[in-house]
Amino acid sequence: MKQFDEKTYGKMQVAVIDANQVLPNPYQPRRVFDALAMQELADSIKQHGVMQPISVRRMGSYYELIAGERRLRASKMAGYTTIPAIVFEQNDQESALIALVENIQRQDLNYFEEADGYRNLMEDHGLTQEEIAKIVGKSQSAVANKLRLLKLSPEIRQVLIDQRLTERHARLLLRISEPERWQYLRRIVSDGLNVAQSERLVEEGIEGLGAQAPQAKKKNERKTNMRGYFKDLRLFTNTVKKAVDMMKTSGMVVDMEEEKREDYYEMRIRIPIR
Repeated sequence: MKQFDEKTYGKMQVAVIDANQVLPNPYQPRRVFDALAMQELADSIKQHGVMQPISVRRMGSYYELIAGERRLRASKMAGYTTIPAIVFEQNDQESALIALVENIQRQDLNYFEEADGYRNLMEDHGLTQEEIAKIVGKSQSAVANKLRLLKLSPEIRQVLIDQRLTERHARLLLRISEPERWQYLRRIVSDGLNVAQSERLVEEGIEGLGAQAPQAKKKNERKTNMRGYFKDLRLFTNTVKKAVDMMKTSGMVVDMEEEKREDYYEMRIRIPIR
């Protein structure tokens, strides 16, 4: 696999180009643009201008965006009709690679967007996991783990991102069979569970229970705990009764009353003071 050097990038120049002549990049991995962050960037551009050029490649009389979509969008929001750009002459694969690498290095991608970028490079450009790992500066296992996240349904992925849940939350859901993932995800969201709490929830639902839902497990645990409680209660009451019997045998006057209610058990012992 070729390294990114001047030969890979090919000819390039810095120019000020028409912002409306820039076409979107079909290999752009970034899909989510926070409205508030975009407005803040637009306000900054109004005040200070575009501090970093976007990257594009020539496409006839137009340009195709390689990297810098947030800057391009914010510039248009700020009313700019032109934008500084580094203009490359590249093929599809090189454009896709640079778009992915720049976004990863700028930490502009969420974990699903990054995974989609890897999948695109594999399916559309024939790169292997090892080649991608070398390009983005990560281990092959890190790339493989990102790709596994795409086993989650698009609907579940959207909830994870919308609720600002972490990649570790997403990995936990991969440990659960597909039909039950929604049940766990709803619980994580409704209870606001962090990663450690979510991990306990998943482990409780898996260990010794197979596919049994956590609610069912808790119900069984309550039954088990109640059985143990009543067993301990009988031991306690029998011990008290034996103690009362011993007191009576020794000649003491002891009066004991028992009362069982729906929600409690009461024992009253009266010993006259002489």
